[in-house]
Amino acid sequence: MYGLVNKAIREMVTIGYGDAMWEKIRAQAGVDDVFISMDQYPEQVTDKLVIAASAILGVSPSDILNGFGQYWIGFAHRHYDYVFDMSGNTFLEFVKNLNNMHSRIGQWMPDLRPPSFTVTKETAESFHLHYYSSRSGFGSMVEGLLAGLGERFNTEVKVEHLGGVEQGLDHEQFFVRYRPR
Repeated sequence: MYGLVNKAIREMVTIGYGDAMWEKIRAQAGVDDVFISMDQYPEQVTDKLVIAASAILGVSPSDILNGFGQYWIGFAHRHYDYVFDMSGNTFLEFVKNLNNMHSRIGQWMPDLRPPSFTVTKETAESFHLHYYSSRSGFGSMVEGLLAGLGERFNTEVKVEHLGGVEQGLDHEQFFVRYRPR
């Protein structure tokens, strides 16, 4: 996982809870405090941060990942607005361009192993989203990402997790309802 992800986790915690809370989470996770955005870190570093944050803050790991997904949208937009601006002008357009966006990002991050997304059963106010990833356990983060994109595009978003790896599927499936505000 690129250091950029861990930097975003640190920023989310320090803004939401302060530097002392970050230090407590970091220490319990047993990870360093310095993350280089473009360096690769073992996925276990991120996992340890999520588990430590869950234990210390008293919320489930899935809630931590959901909140991080929502936070990630603002973080990535602040730091990489040019990529976001090229990826769509509406909520649905952006979601449908996630694979293209990841392809562009992969040119700068050669070790990137991005997930892939497929939109099916599209209507004027809903669609099914299929999320494929080599990493398991990130379905909650996708729900948060969709909520964050809804905020970015001033769109009301409701996400229902239909099933996934835990049900024997090879990917996670979501039913997404959306309506511009």
